[in-house]
Formats: sequence, C-alpha cells, structure tokens
Amino acid sequence: MHSGYIYVLLALLSFSLLGIFHKVAEVRACRPLPISMLMCAWSMVFLIVIGVVLVGNTLAAPGSVAALALPFGVSAGVAILALQTALGFGNIATSWLAVNLSAGLPTLLSIILYHEEVRWWKVLALILMALSMVLLWKDSQTQGAPDAADSGE
Repeated sequence: MHSGYIYVLLALLSFSLLGIFHKVAEVRACRPLPISMLMCAWSMVFLIVIGVVLVGNTLAAPGSVAALALPFGVSAGVAILALQTALGFGNIATSWLAVNLSAGLPTLLSIILYHEEVRWWKVLALILMALSMVLLWKDSQTQGAPDAADSGE
C-alpha cells in the first residue's frame, strides 16, 4: 500500500474527530472563538513538536511560503470559527454539509485548472458526494416539520 493512503486515512479520521470534538464543545456550551483559538494554538504546538523536535526540520520558510501561509491561515481560522458557530444552530449533519462541499470544490477546480485525469470512480465519488449533501439537506428539512398524523390530516 502506498504511504499516501495512510495519510488520506489519517486525514479522514482526524477530520471526523474534529467534527465530533466541535459538537462536544457546542453541547457543553463552549464559546466558538476560544475553542477555535485553542485548537489553532495546540495544532501549532503539535506541528512544532513533530516537525522540529522529532523530524529535525527548521521553522525557516521561504518568503513565498510565508506569503501563502497568511491567507491560508486566515481562511482556515474563519472556516473553523464558522463551523463551530454553525453547530449552535443545528445538528452536526447539517453543519458538515459545508465541510463536504468544501471537499468537492477543490476536486472540481483541480480537474478544471490542472487538467487532472478524470476516471469513472472519481465521477462516481463526486456524484455520490453531491447526492449525500442533498439527502442530508432534505433530512434536515423534515426534522423540523410536523408529521401529517400530528396535524390531524
């Protein structure tokens, strides 16, 4: 098995746990901003320990990397804060619709901009992802609606 698959599975597990931890924080009435700030701070500590202490890399980065890191960091911060805030208005399934959509957009842009090869399984995955988002959205719409039996119809 290619080592890239291990990283993909680790990312899948980590993003899943991230959603669960965000929901736990929302259920415990934690404020979104401190949760997001602490998450970023602990992520930085984790990356420094792994990258510098265990692997032996330095924190020095070329200017182009530093210039890209600023908008990426702001984007990540806004995304996490928005997700944590959104969890207060609904259940975790509807809040993760945005996260699912955010995975599809880079895939489509990669196909369009970088002419990434499109195989049938990739098309099928994109279709199933879009279908799952529609089904989750429909489910969230029916959760708030009263049953026909309850309304006397």
